Amino acid sequence: MENKNISTNLKRIRKKLGYTQENIANSLNVETNTYTRYENGVNEPNLQILVEISKILNVSLDYLILNKPQVENDYIDYVENLTNNLVKLKSLLVSITEIINDVNDTDNLNKLKYRVLPEVGEVAAGMPILCNENIETYHIVKNKNKLFTSDKSYYVLKIKGNSMNKVYKNGELVVVEVTNVAENNDIVIALIDNTEVTIKKYSKANDNIILTPMSFDDSYKELYYNIINTNVIILGKVICRLDDVK
Repeated sequence: MENKNISTNLKRIRKKLGYTQENIANSLNVETNTYTRYENGVNEPNLQILVEISKILNVSLDYLILNKPQVENDYIDYVENLTNNLVKLKSLLVSITEIINDVNDTDNLNKLKYRVLPEVGEVAAGMPILCNENIETYHIVKNKNKLFTSDKSYYVLKIKGNSMNKVYKNGELVVVEVTNVAENNDIVIALIDNTEVTIKKYSKANDNIILTPMSFDDSYKELYYNIINTNVIILGKVICRLDDVK
């Protein structure tokens, strides 16, 4: 019997706890693709698997299956989310005030232009993980050297992992230009088989797309995807660090 609560809650609670699909799959001793199908609603886990998942996520079966609230925890989460949103709002208002002050300065009026970019979560600089596409906050950036154009869209992502640490550190924020076109040696955000997202250096050779890590750790290897067998979509390319345009 199909239960949409299960797949929805699995994804929501896992993301909230900061786990990857691979983390949960390893704890369950199943393949990552098997767990992914649970979250996508393709397959439904049996009762034994559900019990194990509830232990890993530290929630009750009622909460996982029926979406029955855990009143105390939900209230605490609500207060924490409200507090975090107020902090983000305060930061945004401070930035807007600074912009207004700059614009009121006639010396800056014709020099400073700004863009407001959404930060939409994390992307793996390691093995591909599901990208959290919920907008977490906004960043007001300066259009230095006319880097941003009015006909294109941009967003901010946080790097997670060390496979790109020669160019971007773990936890660093980068600016991404929305595009589905990439040239060899571009740093791209790639969607693999419509489920996993990663950041790597892009190149293409014959029928293969090659995603290359740029890491001081030699254990990270190039990833080869045959375009006939694997669907790789370019979601954007990294154009700079966020700090470069703050």
